[in-house]
Amino acid sequence: MVAVVVFFLLGGLLGLVLPTEFKLVIVQAAGEKFDTILAGATTPWLLTWRIFINNLIVTLLLYGLGFTVALPLFIIIGNGVIIGIFLDLFYRLDALLPGTFAQSLVTLIPHGVFELSAFFLASVFSMLVTIKAVWHRLIEPHKLRRQVLLESLLRFVIVIIPLLASAAVIEVYGSNQLADRLIPQTLPNNPAADVSANLKPKFLLSHHCLPNTTAAPTTSTITLSDSLVATTRIVYTPATYTLLQSRSAVPSWEQIYQCDDNLTIAVQSWPTADWTMQQARQLIDATLRVTSKNFDWLNTTQAIIHDASQPYTVGLIQTSTATVMITSTDPTIALHNVIE
Repeated sequence: MVAVVVFFLLGGLLGLVLPTEFKLVIVQAAGEKFDTILAGATTPWLLTWRIFINNLIVTLLLYGLGFTVALPLFIIIGNGVIIGIFLDLFYRLDALLPGTFAQSLVTLIPHGVFELSAFFLASVFSMLVTIKAVWHRLIEPHKLRRQVLLESLLRFVIVIIPLLASAAVIEVYGSNQLADRLIPQTLPNNPAADVSANLKPKFLLSHHCLPNTTAAPTTSTITLSDSLVATTRIVYTPATYTLLQSRSAVPSWEQIYQCDDNLTIAVQSWPTADWTMQQARQLIDATLRVTSKNFDWLNTTQAIIHDASQPYTVGLIQTSTATVMITSTDPTIALHNVIE
């Protein structure tokens, strides 16, 4: 058991120091795997079941390949690498959004304890039954190989299955709820950057726009793997990451509006003295380039992103006191009609 844990920790350390391109490949693979689990999981119970089945397959592989010794350890190291990569990613994101790292730990640890325990024990059970089956006359001479195998399978069912079931239930029903209670999700708006008075009532009324703190302008078909890869590229690109750190140090004001025809508009602003139009433009341009988005600048302050499922636009407007960034899921809307 100690050896299994050591190999897992070594995998975690390896995940921390891997080159960025390797991290991108692993992050994308992990995201695609979870996209597959999420696909068709229309209810929490169905999601719980799909997570349980996925983890059960992993533990069965660990158990079934125990006779090779090396392959279970390779899988354990691989899981450690994934954990290490994501912990490093969350740590870097914490510099941009304080609380991200703590929230990720609170989200991962409760179900991770059960899940990793199942993985570790499956590997140990498998190696033990292999050793006993080969040298059973020396270790337990009074037992047949079949009896040794059946006892090991029973141990798997009694110990591993409950651990996996507990992990799946906690992951779906407990981890995120606990993180939401312990870690604040949003920072308070900065009154100095409040541009609500600059928003044009005529536009908001004509499109029936209402404040909505839960929605965000995004494409409807974006996948978890796409989001994770884009985030990873951003935080591991020094110039972009430095700009994001500078902006995160400036308290902002933000409001999201949900309007008719699935139109979503996000307004975010910063005091001009702390975050200028030039800095904002540099950051938008750098972020879009790093994430390999197909985009065009319509003018010096507004870009259109040609997303595969739904184009959207992001633009900048300068008020007397604030630098304002507006994102809209309708690229045909002139942003100067939203704010003055």
